[in-house]
Amino acid sequence: MSLPRSAMELTAELVALVERTEPDPGPTPGLPDPTAADLDATASALLAARPEGPLWLFAYGSLIWKPEL
Repeated sequence: MSLPRSAMELTAELVALVERTEPDPGPTPGLPDPTAADLDATASALLAARPEGPLWLFAYGSLIWKPEL
């Protein structure tokens, strides 16, 4: 016995209707890759500058395709 499909079910066919390929030019030539210390400093600065209260994380797509996030 199969269950009826939900109108809100995400299918490959629906994804194909909205998929848009965007070219990725890659990193700017000549810029060095950030070090772990650079990334830590940036994260610390961003967190220190944020307003009080909960931190909301918007992770487009990853919650659909990588639910373990």
